This record gives sequence, C-alpha cells and structure tokens, in this order.
Amino acid sequence: MKSYSLANRFLTILPWPAPPEEPGADDVRSALVRFPLVGLALGLILVAGDFVFSLVFPISIRNGILVVALIVLTGGRPLTAAASCAGQLAWDKEGAKGAAYSGGLAIGAILLLKFAALLALSGEGRWSALLLAPVLGRAVMAYLAVQVREAGGGDGAAPYIPDEASLDEGYATVGWTLAVCLVFGWWGGLVIALVSAAAAVGIRRFIESREGQWGGDIHSASGEVIETFALLLAAAWWSN
Repeated sequence: MKSYSLANRFLTILPWPAPPEEPGADDVRSALVRFPLVGLALGLILVAGDFVFSLVFPISIRNGILVVALIVLTGGRPLTAAASCAGQLAWDKEGAKGAAYSGGLAIGAILLLKFAALLALSGEGRWSALLLAPVLGRAVMAYLAVQVREAGGGDGAAPYIPDEASLDEGYATVGWTLAVCLVFGWWGGLVIALVSAAAAVGIRRFIESREGQWGGDIHSASGEVIETFALLLAAAWWSN
C-alpha cells in the first residue's frame, strides 16, 4: 500500500493515507509499477462520473465535464507539461512569442481531440476507453521514467524519477498495463495498448534525439500525449 500511496501522491490530487514513514529509494521504484493502477483508479472515477452525469446531461456536456475532471484530478500537471514542452520546441525557432503560442495551441489541440474522441464513443466502448486511456498514459510515464531519466531536468522535473530505477520496474509496468487493457478492453484494449506502446517508443527516440534540451517534465507531457492518442484509437476501434 505504501507504493500505491506514493504513486497516487505523485500523479493525482486524490486523498489517500500517507505512508507512516519516509519512503526510500526501493519504495519509489515500486511506486513506478503502480502507475497503471493509479490510472485505473482515475478511469473508474471517470466511468462512475459518466454514468451519474448521463442521468442529467446530454453527451456533449458530459464530455466537457469528463475532460475537465481529468485535468482537476491530476492537478493539471500533464497538460501544463505538454504545453511547456510544445513551447520549448517552438522556442528554438520563434523565440518567446512562438513558445507561448505553441503552448496554448497544444492545450487547445489536446482538449479538442479528447472531446471529439469521447463524442464518437458510446456504450461499453466508451467506458472501456475512459478506463484504458488514463492507464496507458500513466504506464508511459513510468516507462519513460525508467528509460529516459535524464530528459526531465530542471525545476519542473517529475519527482517520481529514481536514479536507481531499472528495467525490472519497466517490465512489471508493462505486465500490469497489458493485463488491465485485456481485462477491460478485450482484444480492442490489447490492440490499443500495443499501438500506444509503439507510439511511446517513438516518443522515447525523439526525446533521446534532443538529449539535454528539455527543461520540463517531459515524462508527464508524454503521458498526456499517449492518453489523448489512446482515446483516439478507442474512438476508431469502438465507434464503428
């Protein structure tokens, strides 16, 4: 429970009993493996909220509420990290003005794509998407925390990146993630997980190609991108 408590504290604002003693490096490494479970908790909250709000609101309003709820539950960190990284990419070519524009554009694009994906989803496929997207987003954050530890430097660096993290944590995270996706999404969930994994590898290579040029939380930003991508994949799979 200590490991889950740490993962929950790193990733959300959800109340959870704090561990009785100060966590050590082993606890932080174990917390990485629980990232997909925290994503599952977020997904369950979204599914419950969608069910309750369906009694009152039409689907378009529910979609807006769910998108905002996910931002609030995560403290807005993944979204702001994505905006920061998008701005940083534009800074090299266009300076401060271009960075601000690109950051705002990234936020708008992510919110619009999530809303549109949810608009295309209904029934069990919709609930599967709401469950799996947060799981995959948090799994990618753990994967990159193990694989690309140097990229998240600066004051905005993710606090969950232990220097001693190994591939064992990465493999365990992948195992948890595939199990969750198969249980809650069946073959569609497994396909979405595998395609998202391929996208995560591509993101990793892009990050490594710009080694030392990131000043913010690239891990959280990548999780936000994969979460959005997973919703789009779910819309493509379950809306037909």
